[in-house]
Amino acid sequence: MIDEEFFEQKRKLDEELASALMNVGVMFGNDFYQEFERRGLFKSRTFQAVGLPELMAQYPTYADRSTHLDPALPVNGYKVRKRYDAPRS
Repeated sequence: MIDEEFFEQKRKLDEELASALMNVGVMFGNDFYQEFERRGLFKSRTFQAVGLPELMAQYPTYADRSTHLDPALPVNGYKVRKRYDAPRS
């Protein structure tokens, strides 16, 4: 992914996140995810399963939101999950 393409896509993501609820996650296409990882833009954060205090795990986050790799998305794409989106199984 070239710098100009990455920064334009990141700018769009940041704009969308600025108006999104804080409890939504971000799904990334493979190349966009790898670029965020390569550039050190993810922060590791511990999440706890609701109702299971003993179940905790480290996950990458961006802008204090959970992030996930979604192979169904275009490689340079992303999707900001909405509250009404059903989780994928």
